[in-house]
Amino acid sequence: MHCGDLFFYVFCFQSIEPGQTFTWDHSSLEVNKPKNRYANVVAYDHSRVILQPTEGVLGSDYINANYCDGYRRSNAYVATQVYQHSGRFILTPCRIF
Repeated sequence: MHCGDLFFYVFCFQSIEPGQTFTWDHSSLEVNKPKNRYANVVAYDHSRVILQPTEGVLGSDYINANYCDGYRRSNAYVATQVYQHSGRFILTPCRIF
């Protein structure tokens, strides 16, 4: 890394606006709170992954996951929390389109 690169990265980092600008109402619902691994890691409403709801089950459309943009492609990735109850789990990256 060159010295100029470091100054560029510092400049970019410092240009990020602090504070929360998006809502997370679905993450705050009592029925969804147990689905959040950490209370301070929320799914923003504007980009959250919405599951196919189960009829009559409140909160069944919620998972703590958000779509994230990639290079030249919106909603290219999904960021989520992985909660392991017990035993092993397998996480497989896949295309969402």
